[in-house]
Amino acid sequence: EYLGQTGRELVLLVDVGSAISTLTAYDNGAAATVIRTDLGLGHSAYSLLQTLGTDAVSRWLPFPAQASELENYARNKTVRPGTVPETQRDMYLEYALLRAALAALLDTAQPVAQTRDTPPAYDPVISSGAALTRTGSPGLGAMLLLDALQPEGVTTLLADPHGLAPTLG
Repeated sequence: EYLGQTGRELVLLVDVGSAISTLTAYDNGAAATVIRTDLGLGHSAYSLLQTLGTDAVSRWLPFPAQASELENYARNKTVRPGTVPETQRDMYLEYALLRAALAALLDTAQPVAQTRDTPPAYDPVISSGAALTRTGSPGLGAMLLLDALQPEGVTTLLADPHGLAPTLG
């Protein structure tokens, strides 16, 4: 909301956490927030998979995966939320869950945030949460964000690697 009031008309903040994911959109003077307690990459990983379904997650994978593999990975993340992917396959599974969560957040927010005939061109898009900001490469975090949200036009991407956005409200 602060950034929107400083001259930017359309601002989007996404925060994908271990248990909760949040999307806040500032659109021409109004802020709308969507909070999903069923979309997280740690404590809520299995809930995410159950809510969205295996097809919504597997569409982001570059290889075919059995539903049981996705369920096992999501259950393991729920029980051990602090673990990091050990293999490249695990990394693909983790990022498929992340992109499915981001796409679901955006779909949930569309009726709230869309006040015009065309989808809003948010600028900037701010990412928060370790899954997006601590990937080891800012380029990978940007790719994951762009891939899931599919913004149109030129968009400024900002990262909140220290997790200050949730604290600021």
